[in-house]
Amino acid sequence: MTSQNTHIKIAQSQAEFEGILSLQEQNHIENIPILEKEINGFVTLKHDFGVLKKMSSKAPQYIAINGDNVVGYVLTLVRSLKSEFPLLKPMFQEFKDITYKSFALENYSYVISGQVCIDKDSRGLGLLSQMYQQMQVDLSTVYSLCLTEIAVTNKRSLKAHEKIGFRILHTYFDGIQDWHIVVWDWEQNRV
Repeated sequence: MTSQNTHIKIAQSQAEFEGILSLQEQNHIENIPILEKEINGFVTLKHDFGVLKKMSSKAPQYIAINGDNVVGYVLTLVRSLKSEFPLLKPMFQEFKDITYKSFALENYSYVISGQVCIDKDSRGLGLLSQMYQQMQVDLSTVYSLCLTEIAVTNKRSLKAHEKIGFRILHTYFDGIQDWHIVVWDWEQNRV
């Protein structure tokens, strides 16, 4: 599969949201073998159709489409929806204590990359970068930072995010595992 057959767009239809959920299920940490997790990465949260629609009402959800198939996604989460994700409570709690460039992180306008995933057969085509670039074009006039957290054990995801421009801002333990909070400074990296 080549990226020529794939295009980036904002998820809108029920089929596109179902495609996100299907890809998420295939790559969820509970559904893949240990060795594959180490090599290919994984996702940790499970969304449902209602939550995706709610997220989409507040910010665009980016997908890579090949034919009718969702082969990648970058979900966007705004902080007003943080109560929808109890598993992210430790991350939001950490945000309160982090400073960035001498200012409290909470004082910045930021958006959260709610989760990313690329289908196994579509990796290495630059789709993650393309979706993030579109996100930056669309949202950098409203938000100055893009934040997310990545499990320390998810080395593939961290490497992919660093390639895009994210940098480790903070590392913490949530009682279960260690997490990197990473930042992509859109003011520093305007398109």
